[in-house]
Amino acid sequence: MELKSKLVITVLTGALAISGIASTQANGPLNNMIRHAALKYNVDPVLLTSLIGQESSFNQNAVSPAGAVGYGQLMPDTAAELGVDPYDPEQNIDGSARYLRQMLDSNGGNVKLALAAYNAGQGAVNQYGGIPPYEETQDYVSSVMSGYRDNLATDGALPTPPPSARPSKPKQGVKKRVVVYHPSAHTQPTTQKKTNSNVFLYKK
Repeated sequence: MELKSKLVITVLTGALAISGIASTQANGPLNNMIRHAALKYNVDPVLLTSLIGQESSFNQNAVSPAGAVGYGQLMPDTAAELGVDPYDPEQNIDGSARYLRQMLDSNGGNVKLALAAYNAGQGAVNQYGGIPPYEETQDYVSSVMSGYRDNLATDGALPTPPPSARPSKPKQGVKKRVVVYHPSAHTQPTTQKKTNSNVFLYKK
């Protein structure tokens, strides 16, 4: 049985708690933004966190040569369709959550197909009637799902992003990191290997 994305909300002592995630486990502003967007679009916050971690390693300034931007690696055209500024951390996460919601809806709630569509485009999923036979997309789905299951296994706690992931507006004139990638439809793949340079290497 394929996993289905669910978000159960319970009111406890005047506070909202996301099922499986204690309200006391907020891990800073980034996780707060993820929780807010997940609640707004009824997506699993742990899944959204795993997706963002895979897309950008929680680097809000990640930009690909093709122009995919930020936490969720949104392409400018996709961001425009979603009505968000991809350079604004909160709006980028909002757009990423909404786009994930759209992919879930387009695939009957099937999480794996939604992730494949987020990475390779819904057209590719439709064309192949499932996860496209692209090594990069298959690795992407596997990596996000692996992170998702690992986080659920630790009582559903959102992973704590590294200190460098603290959200802030990008500064003008700051050189952005270069990303070498294998092209996809609306977002950019992020099976990354970090080096000591400014270059992100994407696995094909």
